[in-house]
Amino acid sequence: MSGWSATVTALSACPGLAKEVSEALTIVLLTLLMRMLSVAA
Repeated sequence: MSGWSATVTALSACPGLAKEVSEALTIVLLTLLMRMLSVAA
């Protein structure tokens, strides 16, 4: 949990970094979703 709070602190210190990370997470989640859908189809 301490690693998570350190991440949050770093992200609040750099708003630009937070934007990059959230965009990267969105891309990863969409990729996983597409893979799950193609496996289910």
